Amino acid sequence: MKPPLKIALIVHHQLESGTGAAGSTLALAAALRHRGHVVDVIGMELVGSGESTVHQIRFPWKVAKFLRRAIKDQAYDIVDASTGDYWLLTTKEVGATPTVFVTRSHGLEPLAVTARRRAARLGELRLRWRYRLYHGGWRLTEVQRSIGVADLKLVLNLTEKAYLTEILAVRANSVALTAPVAGSAFSQAAPQLPLPYRLLVVGGQQWRKGATDHSIVVESLLRANHDLEVTWLGVGTAPVAHDVASRVQTIERYAPAEFGQILDAHGVMLSLTRFEGLPVVMLEAMSHGVSVVANAVPGPIDLLIGGAGVLVTPGDLNEAVGAIERLCDNDIRAQMGATAHQAVQKYRPDRVVDLLVENYYEAQTAKRASLHS
Repeated sequence: MKPPLKIALIVHHQLESGTGAAGSTLALAAALRHRGHVVDVIGMELVGSGESTVHQIRFPWKVAKFLRRAIKDQAYDIVDASTGDYWLLTTKEVGATPTVFVTRSHGLEPLAVTARRRAARLGELRLRWRYRLYHGGWRLTEVQRSIGVADLKLVLNLTEKAYLTEILAVRANSVALTAPVAGSAFSQAAPQLPLPYRLLVVGGQQWRKGATDHSIVVESLLRANHDLEVTWLGVGTAPVAHDVASRVQTIERYAPAEFGQILDAHGVMLSLTRFEGLPVVMLEAMSHGVSVVANAVPGPIDLLIGGAGVLVTPGDLNEAVGAIERLCDNDIRAQMGATAHQAVQKYRPDRVVDLLVENYYEAQTAKRASLHS
């Protein structure tokens, strides 16, 4: 029986349940505590309320001060922080302590910046000049330095792993795949298939989330199929033409516990996101047997292979429309939903946490051996 671990989870976001990286960090903390580990969670509250660029710049400085004190007091066995948060620590500081320093991707920033710059060149979005100074500039140096000092690097998909090992020349044995801890909507029970041919759209009105692509695809589908109904998550008003808007139900906010019921009423989900790590909503949708149509970008590429979903070319909206129209066939939808449910069970929350804890212990053993060699 291995002893419980003292763990610090650090994330550069305000700590709010059910919201992206912060929500998955809080869910992970709860799961680790349930297994008997002692867990502290440190978020952007360390520097104040809000997530302004100034707060994001200040956050690693506060984290470094906190961690230097923690190293001195031997307060933690494991420190698990989002990428970029260690850049003020040195390899010597990290290497001299038995504490294992883990850096965790919530969607690797260099890949996100590459996607945004490509979109800017194509005229899809406009980058502010300030973007090139921090988020598209210095922040990448912070991320690279943090990755360099960490004992263990956790990534969300194979593209991120390849970036670390092939571009940054990180040792492969210090990189491990992980996943966010899905919420209560994740289903282990076999779904009742086929689910109804109703479309669920996930994403607000940001470029990264699909923005105008979703609007164009949904309008086209509604005009071609007068029986189709759509539910759109993350918006207050349907961003489609007035004459079809009455067939789009919008849900701007919902409790995580409600998401399972929403999924059971929809057989198809559309997610034309332009950048992802490993989307929790997609994991949860697949577990319910929902057929997912998504852009072929890192994250979805790993999930929707082998008939577990449909990958479409980013920007090819006709391809997305055709993929959804083909899923009106009950047999196709049922087969894909069953494949999706089975494929996603490896991301069950208990399995994700078990593998993570195993990685923690292995890294701890290796760190202690290096200190005594």
